[in-house]
Amino acid sequence: MPTMADDGRQWSPFPLDITESHSKEERSGSKYIGSFRWKVFQTFENPDFSENPALAKLISVVVMTTILVSSTTFIFESEACEPTSFLPANPTLFITLFIEVVSVAIFSMCARG
Repeated sequence: MPTMADDGRQWSPFPLDITESHSKEERSGSKYIGSFRWKVFQTFENPDFSENPALAKLISVVVMTTILVSSTTFIFESEACEPTSFLPANPTLFITLFIEVVSVAIFSMCARG
């Protein structure tokens, strides 16, 4: 449960979050705000980030699509392992393995940001 800071604002784990209104003097005191690392974090975390909204939205859509495809692949893979499955095991398991490897690679690249 979030708590209130000493000055009455709600506590945030991220110092000087972009959604909070702060003066230029407050922002200039932090080396993190405005840095490359901060911009990368905002791009991955906030699809409406004003620095590059098209890239932020594209990353958000790719991650959500990857989650959907990965989850669906897991369901089909589980079904293909059953002896009474409607899916043949031989091509299905190779295809699902490939999709899982690509999904993990996409998740790994997004986690590095």
